[in-house]
Amino acid sequence: MRPFLAAIALVAVACIPTLGDDAADVAAPTPVSDARAGGTIRVEVPALDTVDPGDAADPAARLVVRTACEQLISFDPATGEPRPALAESWTIAAGGRKLFVRLRDDARFSDGSPVTARDVTFTLSRVASQAFASRAANLVQPVAGYEEIHGDVETRSARMREELAGARAADTRTVEIELKEPRADFFLVLGHPALTPVSQRVVEADPDAFARRPICAGPYRFAAPFERDEAVRLVRNDGYEGINTAYTRGGAGWADEIVFGSTGPFDVARARTGSVTAPGARIEFVGLPTSIPPFDDPAVRRALSLALDRDRIAEVRGSSEPATGFLAQDCDAVRTDVGAARALIADAGLDRTTFAFNDEFGNGAVVREVARQWRRALGLRVELEPMRWEEFLGAGRSTAGFDAPFRWSWEPAVPSPEHALVPLFDDSGIGADNVSRFDSLTFADALDEARRTVEDDERAEKWRAVEQVLCDQMPMIPLTVDERAFRLGDRVASATGRVLSVPSAEPILRELYIVHFD
Repeated sequence: MRPFLAAIALVAVACIPTLGDDAADVAAPTPVSDARAGGTIRVEVPALDTVDPGDAADPAARLVVRTACEQLISFDPATGEPRPALAESWTIAAGGRKLFVRLRDDARFSDGSPVTARDVTFTLSRVASQAFASRAANLVQPVAGYEEIHGDVETRSARMREELAGARAADTRTVEIELKEPRADFFLVLGHPALTPVSQRVVEADPDAFARRPICAGPYRFAAPFERDEAVRLVRNDGYEGINTAYTRGGAGWADEIVFGSTGPFDVARARTGSVTAPGARIEFVGLPTSIPPFDDPAVRRALSLALDRDRIAEVRGSSEPATGFLAQDCDAVRTDVGAARALIADAGLDRTTFAFNDEFGNGAVVREVARQWRRALGLRVELEPMRWEEFLGAGRSTAGFDAPFRWSWEPAVPSPEHALVPLFDDSGIGADNVSRFDSLTFADALDEARRTVEDDERAEKWRAVEQVLCDQMPMIPLTVDERAFRLGDRVASATGRVLSVPSAEPILRELYIVHFD
């Protein structure tokens, strides 16, 4: 099982702290003996267009915000297990329809003011609101009142246009979140950088100034207002108490400064191949139009999957490994068995097809390899249809959708089965991310059971049942899982020995220290 997918499986069964548990008393990792604090670490990132936590949707912005700020919950860099951060505990209630989040009593923003439950509800409302227009707004789509505040439905209530109805402060330290339907693992969303708690007082005093120089609760603060095409410099927040037991030093970080930019030299930089690698979150698929013959037949879909040699496809793709399933368990049809493929497809009458793809990022080479293997194994003649991304996406989300195989990829926003599977395969996503137009009552029933289940082991079993439906019906064919690579300069090392985080596949910048100072 690949580490990132294993992490998703783990969070599905993670122990859920309840109010009253001393959940913060989790042992922090022990640093190596020669780790020492101080100095500046330089990190290469693509051009940033924002550092506002509420709009941290792209990987570079997420990395900056995750490094500077604490979220309500944290993900253990080694295992992906959720850990307390600004929230000391959380409780699921009402059969998965309510979540109570208890804040630490010592949580402070970098200006010294306390983090309150009202700040958290304000943060959720801000991200969800039509006025703010966050690119991460769909993270809180499950919360009651989302459609009204996001402008999806009309309402005469000014309050519902300004405040997320399902998020309220039960007291100064307790947040109550009401969901539209059961989602027992919704608490995992609270670990996303876009939901980093921000101060209502500071934001409302000057929204533009806050967006350029955010104030959050974490080990670093922004040294200057954000300017496009200029480096972003984080400096140590001396008021941070070191509350995050997922890291050494309680998450306080080792470097005094961390600078993100596009002009080197760098201590940490992305590379196609590098000194450190980690499995990523993105899975590449062959999508199939599940409502159009003969692709509406699961046997045909399994045959097309069994005809493929994923080791060879991963070689063509580069920086990837063969996929073995949709999430944590291996699928019987996600392997190579040409004989079984020919037997399954024998009576389908499928001898030719088109194959659509967005013609960029090396996708053409992968699609040509899949087409070559189908022709060799099944005698299938494939006409390739390269498209520009806008044209391709429009075709997939149009009323008609694709009428033949197409290439697709998916990266979940949160390391959870919900975000890895549901957007692609639940019927609510038809016309959006469910481009295969998969509509299965069996899947819907299994999903409903998983979402309602609060007990850890039982919920894990329910999510395995959801996966099994996909393995049986194969609405998309998993091809490869990406691999992230970074170059690490000889000035820096990790205090734990781990450079890249399992759940994010990004550098754990808080754990890097300078081996020798220039």
